[in-house]
Amino acid sequence: MKTVISAIVIVVLMIGMPSVYAETAFQSGYKHGVADAKIGIRTAWNGNDYIHQPGKGFAFHTTAFVDGYIKGQCSITGPGSGIDVNDDEDPPTVVSFDCDKGLISAYPYATDWCLVMDNSEFPACH
Repeated sequence: MKTVISAIVIVVLMIGMPSVYAETAFQSGYKHGVADAKIGIRTAWNGNDYIHQPGKGFAFHTTAFVDGYIKGQCSITGPGSGIDVNDDEDPPTVVSFDCDKGLISAYPYATDWCLVMDNSEFPACH
């Protein structure tokens, strides 16, 4: 009887525990950044990457995701690279960042930007 009760308690505890394999926002961003860099290099940056899809730009993600995305993409493309905003492109570029400056250069700001960053330099947060 004690064995059955112990087994039930263990199962209940395991169901309530978060998965040890859960991906963080940073990890998800990093993976997307790496994948997008590889897609961009292969397809001459034709807009088929994740971040240019509707509802997927920086404004739809957390700062942790954006930081991971930038670091992931820059790990492939290297220093001196990044994405510039260009409305003349088809589809238009909806994000921008500079690999040398990192997260501070990300535009548009992430959903939680003003809560996470030292926003004294960012008028958009006031």
